[in-house]
Amino acid sequence: MTSHPDRDRRAEGAAWALTFLVTLSSIAFAIGAVLGWTLNLWPATPLTLGVAAVAVLGGPAFATALTLAIRRSAPARPARPRPAPARVASRPAAKPAPPQPQIVLSPKAERARELLDWRDAPRRRTRA
Repeated sequence: MTSHPDRDRRAEGAAWALTFLVTLSSIAFAIGAVLGWTLNLWPATPLTLGVAAVAVLGGPAFATALTLAIRRSAPARPARPRPAPARVASRPAAKPAPPQPQIVLSPKAERARELLDWRDAPRRRTRA
C-alpha cells in the first residue's frame, strides 16, 4: 500500500497555514498583553513579560521550524517530462453565416428600445 502522491505537498501547505495562523494569533496576544499592562488589567511583572515573550516568539518559531523540517524531509520530486505538443488538425474553411433578417420596429417599439438602451447608445439630439 502506498501513500497519497501529494501527501508531502499537503503537509507542507498545512505547515505554512499553521505558521500564518500562529503568527496572527501571536500578534493578537501581544496587543492584548500590552493593552492589559497599560490598562492595569494584567500586572506587568517579569513573569507575565516572560510568558508573553514565549507565547509571541515561540509559536511562530516552532511553526517555522516545523515547516522547514517538513520541506527538508520531503523527497525530491523528479521533473515530469513535458508532453509533446499536440498537432492541430487543419480545419475546413468555415461557411459564411446566413444573413440576419432585418427587423422593422414601429415608432413606439423603437422609442421603447431607445429607453432600454439609454446607457449604451450615444446621445441623440431631439427635435426642437
